[in-house]
Amino acid sequence: MKVAGLAGTLVAALAGMFVLGASSLVPEIARADGEHLVARAGDGQAGFAVNAFLPEQITVAVGTTVRWDFPWWEPHTVTFGVPQVGAPPATASGSDYDGTGFHSSNLLFGPGESYAVRFAATGTFDVYCIIHPGMVGSVTVVEEPGTADTQESLDRRGLEDYDRELALLEAQAKAWAARPIEREVLGDGTTRHTVYIAGETPKGDVQTFFPPFIEVALGDTVRWRSVTVTGHTVTFGPFPEGIPRAGNPAVDNRSVPGETYRGAGYWNSGMMGLDLPSGTNFEMQFGTTGSFYYYCIPHVDQGMTGAVRVTEDGAVPSTPIPAATPLPPATGGGLSEPAGGPAWLGVLAVVIGLMGAGGWWRWAVRQRGRVTGGR
Repeated sequence: MKVAGLAGTLVAALAGMFVLGASSLVPEIARADGEHLVARAGDGQAGFAVNAFLPEQITVAVGTTVRWDFPWWEPHTVTFGVPQVGAPPATASGSDYDGTGFHSSNLLFGPGESYAVRFAATGTFDVYCIIHPGMVGSVTVVEEPGTADTQESLDRRGLEDYDRELALLEAQAKAWAARPIEREVLGDGTTRHTVYIAGETPKGDVQTFFPPFIEVALGDTVRWRSVTVTGHTVTFGPFPEGIPRAGNPAVDNRSVPGETYRGAGYWNSGMMGLDLPSGTNFEMQFGTTGSFYYYCIPHVDQGMTGAVRVTEDGAVPSTPIPAATPLPPATGGGLSEPAGGPAWLGVLAVVIGLMGAGGWWRWAVRQRGRVTGGR
């Protein structure tokens, strides 16, 4: 199913999912056998998120239950059918699906999360993730078990698909890491250094700043430039505790409490990205020496952190920048998440609220065409 065919009714269902949050749906399957198979909804490793069903195509016998595990911290849904206004936003794990109606998980992420579907009728059914336009697959349900996948075949093809997509992301990261740092001498004699937020494919994202660590002179400016569809933030200082994610301008909006950064306060770029409200550029001038760590709010648990070291003259110091201890810490994001993991639920809710349902949907369709080349 092409994501563009869902139209604006998808957003109404999505809004309901945010009300439910990322609560776990208890899996009903303890093992894989002929009638119970296990696949993955996305995966990743530090710095990389593969947004794909693993494997993308599955063939099962009628009556088989497939459980999708969510091993990585990037949130996904397992969704079938076109949502209808007023329909339940999510279906209980383990429920039957016969190819009709809307059938979907909540947004889920992280080890231990899973969602199961029992296929009660034959046919080929498209499956997709609501928030990742390139994340699509299919389940073909047949009468004869002899033509269906085994757990071994699912595992093998899922690993092949993952390795292929990860290799594409790693190649992009390698190319961006090899680029020299862009530096521009400004009129006052200080220098502006550019850090890129870059790297994505139709089925994945690079969650890294390029370069992740940079040395600058006192008074210099760092500019972060995003060239990705995926939204990211550049955030210094602890996220304000106790503030709700949904509808929270502290996530999406820019926070610049002064003319220069002096090592204190909450500084945030807002959600940066192509066609996102905060644009593609964010600059900070550094007015004190020291090592300053920053992070991306929705992807800190995936290792997206960086550091700026400011010295009197900008010379590369004899001692390396120590490994970042991001604020908040990577464990659970340190972001008051009720279920742990990154803060995508609130971030996307804010974006939808700012852009409106129709605007968000038009943006999502454009992004699918942009990252897939129109496929």
